[in-house]
Amino acid sequence: MVAVSVGDAPLDPARTYTVAANNFMLGGGNDYGMLADGQTLVGATDGTLVATVVMSYIRANAPLTIETGRLTIR
Repeated sequence: MVAVSVGDAPLDPARTYTVAANNFMLGGGNDYGMLADGQTLVGATDGTLVATVVMSYIRANAPLTIETGRLTIR
């Protein structure tokens, strides 16, 4: 069985959702071609890059305990 939820509610196919993604994913990377037509709301020159924030966090908090994965399967 495959199910998608947003918070504790099931995904509503009649609803429009806003998602955040990096430029790699928005370009269809990792087979996420469905995101390729997405609209960029905050461009690379509009603020601090996520990569910069992540690198700063790692430097300040190393060593890290890392858990991997994008999806939670229950």
